[in-house]
Amino acid sequence: MNLIELHQKALAAAADAAAAQDKALGPEDLRGFDCGFAWVEAPKAKMNTKEGKALKALGFEKIWSPAKGAYLWNPGKFPSQSISVHYAGAKAYVEAMKPAGIEMFANQRYD
Repeated sequence: MNLIELHQKALAAAADAAAAQDKALGPEDLRGFDCGFAWVEAPKAKMNTKEGKALKALGFEKIWSPAKGAYLWNPGKFPSQSISVHYAGAKAYVEAMKPAGIEMFANQRYD
């Protein structure tokens, strides 16, 4: 399977995981403070390499902070403000991309 096909499957897995987490949380007005963001990081990716250019073609962007690498914002693309929904999608994306052999992890922060 090529990287583009794997990415498409990972995006689908992220969307499914985010939707499942949203459903598990119940109505938004009963959740409390759960507002935040999540993304995927590829910390060793250098955007001027073959791997970095392939990630850029998939939608990854360069991390400009001292952390370095590349990131993909909110791979689940679920319309929510819930950090746990977005993080579930990011974790599912990372899991589905493991066969690519690119070091990645999910990250999150509260808003």
